[in-house]
Amino acid sequence: STPATLPKEACRALAGLERETADKLVELLAGREAQLRVDQHPLNEPSSWWLHIPPSSNSAQADKKAAELARLGIKDFFIVRESGPNQYAISLGLYKSEESAKAYLDVLQKKKVKTARIQVRETAGDKIVVEVRGNAEGLAKAMADLPPEFASVQKAECAAAKP
Repeated sequence: STPATLPKEACRALAGLERETADKLVELLAGREAQLRVDQHPLNEPSSWWLHIPPSSNSAQADKKAAELARLGIKDFFIVRESGPNQYAISLGLYKSEESAKAYLDVLQKKKVKTARIQVRETAGDKIVVEVRGNAEGLAKAMADLPPEFASVQKAECAAAKP
């Protein structure tokens, strides 16, 4: 057979699985169709939106910025003191949604706070994504009539294949 007739690789991703369920699914699929490649990885989810002023070069600078915020009537903030990439940043709050973080950013900008930024904090959730790759026919066969415990799984997009 010539390379042109080889079936294109298909991929299906199943997201939002508990670790135990993901392991069972991987085992089940591998048992059904040996040619399939099955990968699993944690599902990264934005967990919060951090509104902050980027780190100052030292404690005195951070204190000066904090004093400016207080003069502008802003009370809810704290200086990040522990060492790390955000040492001397000024935290203005953690928000559960991007909308609420943006809404407060607007309020701050109206009060002339120009350096505040929003940073998405992602966490690898407890949920797992299982990606199944192989020829379309084998994939369809392996995915057909999965046991009911896998019926509610979210179908997801496969990550771009690594070249």
